[in-house]
Amino acid sequence: MKHYQKILLGLLAGTVLFIGGIQIYFNFFLEDHLQKTLTNRFDHATSSIYKLDISEFELEILGRQLNMKDIRLSTKQDSVDYKLRATLDALNVRGIGFLKLLISQQLSLQEVELVNPSINFTAAKQQNTTNRQLKLTDYSKRLSEITLQVLENVKIPHLAAQGLSVKYNRPEFPVDTLLSFKDSYIQLYDITIDSTLIKDKRVLPADNITTVFRDIHLKTANELYELSADKLHFNSDSQQLNIQSLKLVPELNKEAFAHKVGHETDRITMTIDEINCRKINISNLNRAEQIQAQQISVKKPDIDIYRDKRPPFPPNNRPPLPRQMFRNIPFPVDIDTVTIAEGNIRYSERVPKADKAGFVTFADLKAQIYPFSNLNQQQTITLTAQTNIMDQAKLQAHFSFPANTSKQHIKGNLQSMDMTSLNKALIPMAFIRIDEGKIMDMDFEIKLNKKHSKGTVMLRYKDLKVSLLNKETSEENFGDKLKSLLANTFAVKSSNTGDDPRTGSINFERDPQKSVFNYWWKSLLSGLKSSLGL
Repeated sequence: MKHYQKILLGLLAGTVLFIGGIQIYFNFFLEDHLQKTLTNRFDHATSSIYKLDISEFELEILGRQLNMKDIRLSTKQDSVDYKLRATLDALNVRGIGFLKLLISQQLSLQEVELVNPSINFTAAKQQNTTNRQLKLTDYSKRLSEITLQVLENVKIPHLAAQGLSVKYNRPEFPVDTLLSFKDSYIQLYDITIDSTLIKDKRVLPADNITTVFRDIHLKTANELYELSADKLHFNSDSQQLNIQSLKLVPELNKEAFAHKVGHETDRITMTIDEINCRKINISNLNRAEQIQAQQISVKKPDIDIYRDKRPPFPPNNRPPLPRQMFRNIPFPVDIDTVTIAEGNIRYSERVPKADKAGFVTFADLKAQIYPFSNLNQQQTITLTAQTNIMDQAKLQAHFSFPANTSKQHIKGNLQSMDMTSLNKALIPMAFIRIDEGKIMDMDFEIKLNKKHSKGTVMLRYKDLKVSLLNKETSEENFGDKLKSLLANTFAVKSSNTGDDPRTGSINFERDPQKSVFNYWWKSLLSGLKSSLGL
């Protein structure tokens, strides 16, 4: 063997021994030192609020990675009024720049992987309503401050949390788990945590975000409803949000629901196959400034609304009109268009003395709202809708809500239908039965302000006969037959056809304690009565 070959072989052997010695030093001495340093710095940065335990700590200098297993984090007893318990099967950090970390305490790496993180968080109980609610950006700022007390800055090209499970609760709420989801993942790209982030006010310090939350459950604090979804997928790169199988389910049956509320109210059951939100303004969303997007599409909503009118009417009820509804949305929202496709709505109402509820159905609902916004008060909000009533006739309606006013304008058309199909609503709700009758078509136009509505109804119909029913039995006795005969003979016009049909006049004073839907319906009803000759 030549002399230079011996020298190279010796250098190679020396290098291997040196690196091996460093790795042995890391394994037997430095790993313990780094683990203690990390936990001590974390303890100092969090003011000794938390207890951090790491069962296994493995540093690979050649592989430039750090692997930690069985990590447990929890708040110390009586240290704070909120409680946190978090576990992590493994935390794997790859591509670590050790030299920069040792010299300048700047953490530069390629990837962080969190395996099966599980978080159980109980928030602090609010002492009074004047306490300031923490924003999402406040939590982000606090987390950044803690990180910067341990390291000068952090740069992470990719962070992934796989198998994420979360349970969130509030001690003042009676439900056990207010919000939960499981088997989820979050991927963050190009994370930078430094001193400039404190003023940046981003919720997440990443340029791109991909999340999938599964098996989501949110219970209302009043124990009346649970909102759930099978999957929520968000991708900042494509600027899209997708929600699958969204459900709103009452926690109580109809009788128990009304008893718990204590007054007349709507009980709503809802399922939506899919919601898509497109062209989201990611920058505004990540700063929790507003929800701004080009379009939200709602596919196959199925809504069942039941109202029990036997309990007392709610006291001091002042439901808002449409423009006020938009203003009352508790966060800034600006959506160009909201579309609804293949919807179904069933409204049921049980009145006193009725043995069952009456109902009306709206099938194959298609609707558009534009713009859906509470930011620009100078724009007119428009709602267009078409649906099939009682699977009989197509109804088309156009709603206009002008800017900076409580005024409303409604125009619509109903195609031909057999009037007896309305008995499913009229008999239990109004104790009236239509024995014969056919609507040829109907056109209506209503102008409404805060207190009063006016308009016209052109209802073309023929061969109308009605019966007035006994409220106790929903059947026609001798007195009811006499009233029905008089009504059909002297009051109700049996037909309204020909070249010069009657035009019904709409004239209705709004009850400010009733909803806007009641306002619309009672306004239209006043015109229908006028058209029928009542």
